[in-house]
Amino acid sequence: MAPPCTGQCLVRDNELRGFGVRIKASGRKSFILEKRVNGRVRRMTVGREGELTVAQTRNRAQQLLGQIALGDDPVQKRRREQAR
Repeated sequence: MAPPCTGQCLVRDNELRGFGVRIKASGRKSFILEKRVNGRVRRMTVGREGELTVAQTRNRAQQLLGQIALGDDPVQKRRREQAR
């Protein structure tokens, strides 16, 4: 898929709900997971194109969905770790 002229676009996966790829105007592609956590929609970058395969990023997204189902918020966890 060609990158948009400005901004970004999302292409959603048909197999795993909330999983997709974000394509920026620069052409950079990132795999993302979008899920509602504690009433807020969270969008997390799972990996970048070229670093991991689609199967690896889909597997990682499934692991994140498991953490969310157990009540964790991966975004808040990462922010706390970065603040240290």
